[in-house]
Amino acid sequence: MNGSLGVGLATGIFLVAALFAGIPAVDAGPIDRATSHGGAPLSESTADVQNDAPGEFSQQSEETDQFDSVEFRITVHENGTAVWTFSYERRLANASEREQFEAFAEEFRTNESHSLYEGFRGQATALVDAGSAATDREMNASAFRRDARVQEERLNQPGVVTMSFHWSNFAREDGKRLVVGDVFEGGLYVGEDQSLVLERGDGVVFTEALPSEGRTIAADNLTTSDTVTWVGPTEFTDNRPRAVFAPPDVAGPADDTATKPASGDSDPWMMIAGVVVLLLGVGSAVAWRRDGGVLPRSGAPTTDEATADPTSTVTEAPDEGDGGVSEEELLTDEDRVTALLEENGGRMKQVNIVEETGWSKSKVSMLLSDMEEEGQISKLRVGRENIISLDGHEPEAAGSPFENDE
Repeated sequence: MNGSLGVGLATGIFLVAALFAGIPAVDAGPIDRATSHGGAPLSESTADVQNDAPGEFSQQSEETDQFDSVEFRITVHENGTAVWTFSYERRLANASEREQFEAFAEEFRTNESHSLYEGFRGQATALVDAGSAATDREMNASAFRRDARVQEERLNQPGVVTMSFHWSNFAREDGKRLVVGDVFEGGLYVGEDQSLVLERGDGVVFTEALPSEGRTIAADNLTTSDTVTWVGPTEFTDNRPRAVFAPPDVAGPADDTATKPASGDSDPWMMIAGVVVLLLGVGSAVAWRRDGGVLPRSGAPTTDEATADPTSTVTEAPDEGDGGVSEEELLTDEDRVTALLEENGGRMKQVNIVEETGWSKSKVSMLLSDMEEEGQISKLRVGRENIISLDGHEPEAAGSPFENDE
């Protein structure tokens, strides 16, 4: 499941890398940033999909280093649809590079059947299908668009390639609020010289954006900001980034803990500029980590959940006249997971927790992420499985953590 998400996105990125095949490479050796940050190596992810053309991968991975910056922008609209826009920027060092880029750009804009654009459409569709399976929501990819041109209005007049699509039901409805984050099972890694931008569409405002550490808003507070930006390198945990949107009349108090852009400049490309001035290339792009699923607790909601769902309830003591409530019904979701782990020797596969509780994979994944952040459990990735352990019951470094299982 999560491998599908990672493979789809990674391959789409590498397909775009080949756009610059005709442009001379900048002399800045290949940089592999994904493998040292916990993200799935893109070489593995992309090779899984492109095994029908193995000779193309090494060329594409080298060409990826020619991008100076990459922006991934997700614009969330009030109907839950998000517009995903991939923007790839390359500085054009001389007239020859500009001429080559402009020739490519003309062909790319006018040829609807361009192989790279068709490849992007296919990978985006696969990505959305994987997201639908992960969240149990019906989703579709549509309204594909592309562009490539020299941005004359910019000071350095870079060559910029953009491709986008609409992702229906990307956000989960929670009353009048929209919650984004459950499609990011396993978290994701934003590499050096890259940025991830969440943007509000018409009719909604931000009420929450996590993680707050390292984020940049484009206004005095979160509610009035149009965007929230994270500049790489940064690694997000499971179901992060997370954002909650609501109509202005529903939005709660603004969260003012974020960092504002210097000089009030809200242009995300300007925010990238400080990073790319010394570093060239995009070695890792975005690597989705292959992780398991999650669960929001019902008995003791976190600050995130209280913001996302103001009607969420806490467990109350039964009235004296009740016929009685079982002890299990009084447990929080965290307590239930802890008890389940204790009953199974302090360690379980995440998929088995999903089966035992009957909760959705997304719910279990989010809850386990919260519990891990609070130090209540630990997670270990073994092959395609997540191993969840209580303190003192972690698997040994060598061998299978379930070597005694039948």
